[in-house]
Amino acid sequence: MHERTRTPSVTVAPRGIRVAARACPHVTTAAERQLAVEHWLLAAAPNRVQARTEWDDRHVALLSCGTIFSAVRIPASVVQAAARSTEPVVIDAYLVAALLEGPVICDRYADWYYALVPASTAARWDVSSTVCLGRQSSLGVPRPGRTGADGVRVYWSVPMDSPAMLCLPQAVAQLVAASRWSLAQPGPRPTGLTKGTRAQRHK
Repeated sequence: MHERTRTPSVTVAPRGIRVAARACPHVTTAAERQLAVEHWLLAAAPNRVQARTEWDDRHVALLSCGTIFSAVRIPASVVQAAARSTEPVVIDAYLVAALLEGPVICDRYADWYYALVPASTAARWDVSSTVCLGRQSSLGVPRPGRTGADGVRVYWSVPMDSPAMLCLPQAVAQLVAASRWSLAQPGPRPTGLTKGTRAQRHK
């Protein structure tokens, strides 16, 4: 989604009359938005230089939660049940729709998803099967632009499209409720669902 700003200009009409010309739209490129997201996320870094080095070297930087964002940690089994699929591409598409394009990080080896939410969410979060990481917690955040297609361990399941664009807490709670509803339905379930007990061991 492109963002546009308008730059007013003035032209000279016949007989010296000054009139406003049509504004020239400025298109914000994906690279510009990605750079803006990087700058915004670095506000949560204890040390900006170190965080940039971590992004350069390992593609993941340790950022503090509870400052500009908190993170709801969701077991992969919950997300898979809600999406009714174990396919990462299908899950990513489901999360885009369910969380209204809010940013989500996936740790494919630890079987966790992290929905980034407003920093104040941690103080009042109480949704079963999940934990909201706030102050006194840190999160490994992949460099903006890293997706599952890169084959890395930690990636953006749903990228952050612009600075401060976060998930609505109520949308995350509804996703968890959808998972419970899906598991309660009769009939076959998606094969290969990650067991919740496995995810719990990574607390």
